[in-house]
Amino acid sequence: MKSCSLSIVLLVSTLSSISATDQTGLKIRITDRALDVLKDFGLKALKQLVNKQFPDFSLLCGCNMCRIKGFTLTNLTVDPEQVVLGFQEKSGLQLEIRDLYFTGKLEQELPVYWFQEFMHTGTVAFEGKDVSATIGLKLRRTQRGRLRVEIPTCEVRAEFGATASGRVVGPVWDLLRFLIHDFINTKLCSTVQMTLVNIVNFMLDDVSMQLHKVLNMSFLSRIVPDVSVDLSLSADVSVSSCSLDLPLRGLVWQGVAVDVGAVPVGPDPVFSEAKKMAYVGISELFFNSAASLAHRLGPFQLSIPEGPVEVNLTQAPVVSISQSGLCVDLKATAWSLRDAPGAPVAADCRLQLKVELKGNRLTLVIQSSKCNIQPETLKGRVMKPIVNYFIKCKTKGFLKSWFDEGLPIPLPEGLHFTRGKIVYHTGFLVVGGNLDFTPN
Repeated sequence: MKSCSLSIVLLVSTLSSISATDQTGLKIRITDRALDVLKDFGLKALKQLVNKQFPDFSLLCGCNMCRIKGFTLTNLTVDPEQVVLGFQEKSGLQLEIRDLYFTGKLEQELPVYWFQEFMHTGTVAFEGKDVSATIGLKLRRTQRGRLRVEIPTCEVRAEFGATASGRVVGPVWDLLRFLIHDFINTKLCSTVQMTLVNIVNFMLDDVSMQLHKVLNMSFLSRIVPDVSVDLSLSADVSVSSCSLDLPLRGLVWQGVAVDVGAVPVGPDPVFSEAKKMAYVGISELFFNSAASLAHRLGPFQLSIPEGPVEVNLTQAPVVSISQSGLCVDLKATAWSLRDAPGAPVAADCRLQLKVELKGNRLTLVIQSSKCNIQPETLKGRVMKPIVNYFIKCKTKGFLKSWFDEGLPIPLPEGLHFTRGKIVYHTGFLVVGGNLDFTPN
């Protein structure tokens, strides 16, 4: 169950190093309105403990040690109505479970004195009923930007029953009942805690949290491999009484890490409400790092009826976000390759874009584009429609290549973004919506 709040953030670890002053390109907020959805998601994850063998351990039996091995939960039944999940301010989450029922089995090696000392071994089936548990979950960021889970508090209390298989003599059975009672009420919590924390952290280690993309820009006769979006944590997880915020770097880069100092940053996304289940904030930093990549790709060539033309972005385009949408300002030069090389013409262009939400993915759509050509000569007037054609149509091709299926909102499998709404602010935009869970 402890993984229920973590599954929503499985896409927040990466191999890149970060510092405490890293800028935030993307931010995710999960509110208390989503706790029921996360609880359903987590109940499925809790079943990973069933039929999984726990580490062996020993208990003190009088003056000797009794070894318990092969401990396995064979069944785990939880009533969702008896599960309460809530945010713990400045920490993480707290999970309270009432009326949980489980069955299990274990193997034991007990030193027994019965006329003479001998080692009694056997398998014991047991059950826990009327279980109550309180578990505190803490989320922290590592120096490498990964998410880690800790469980600082855990309490379990249960009634129990046990049946021994095989021949068990009276003194052995009395000792087994004592051990099982002691195990369920004092050792089960720490055993489950250690096992499940390892499972969750291994999952976070095993999942690559960089989004990779190969841009097949056939319209420009170019393949751009290994384009990545860095989704490492840019700061510590922030938890209030009603929400949990996850700040991510959100940088687009290819080949080598992007020079953040050269990318226009803008403000970090800010959430002004918590009325919906989930929010995703996207800052100018994300878009400008993608624009910086487009500039580093170098000149583009295209063929038109008038002949081949080469267009070069003279500097990285600048993306700004306002309440009216996204605006892209770019400077380019263009020249014809058909005749002897001549002086290129310069173009200042502005594009207006909108973000659209399609399921769990965001897409970019060009609303308009306009280019001014300098100098205003005959050559400039000839090149103006060509440059406009390149900027508008080929930029559409670039966006289609990068956003052909849309930019996925960082959600784990089974969770779906619904009834989404996009609100533009100065320097960032926020996508707010609800979550539905569809179990596999």
